[in-house]
Amino acid sequence: MDVIVLVSFERDGVPRIDAASSRALDAAFRFAEDAGLGTVAAGIGGMDCSEALSMSGAERNVLLSDPVFEKSDIGALARIFAASMGGREWIVFCGNKILTGYLSGMLGMPHLCSLAAIGNGSVGVFLNDGFSYRRRIDGPCCVHVLDSVGWPPRTSRRKAAEAFGSDDLGLGRLSVGAEGSLTVSDPVADDSPAKRGGRAALLGFMGACR
Repeated sequence: MDVIVLVSFERDGVPRIDAASSRALDAAFRFAEDAGLGTVAAGIGGMDCSEALSMSGAERNVLLSDPVFEKSDIGALARIFAASMGGREWIVFCGNKILTGYLSGMLGMPHLCSLAAIGNGSVGVFLNDGFSYRRRIDGPCCVHVLDSVGWPPRTSRRKAAEAFGSDDLGLGRLSVGAEGSLTVSDPVADDSPAKRGGRAALLGFMGACR
């Protein structure tokens, strides 16, 4: 069992790891060092994201890159990340709460939300609705890391990213990208108020996930 961090990229100019993912990396590496586990950083993006991912600080960097991944919604992104894990046991860290929720459901793992601190013995402190609780992180799970908490900066090192596409992951075109996403842009045949309301809610929710 090792630690994998799911990374997102900012696309403003030269791609770079976004702030929430950077904090997730800091938290994951702090945990992995204390627990004696290896680290992997995985991100979905074009080949132009390779250099940014190579500077994550992880022992291994995995870039999931394929034109068919474009326009994937949050569910399809979770499917891609799940396929990249190869059936192994992982402790997953991520700065996107909705993504960790989807992934935990797909993999049947506990979803630990809003990690704010890590104490001795790999005990995490989690904040939810103004309350805090503690739980030992000692088995496969998905951990959402709060992006409002400062963590000790991780060690800087460069490790070239390995690139994998849909064929490497065994994913068909219908399971990823626009074809594999719940969000659709086709007009709804039945334009009743109920259908319009339901569709608006779906598109609003999926838009918030991006």
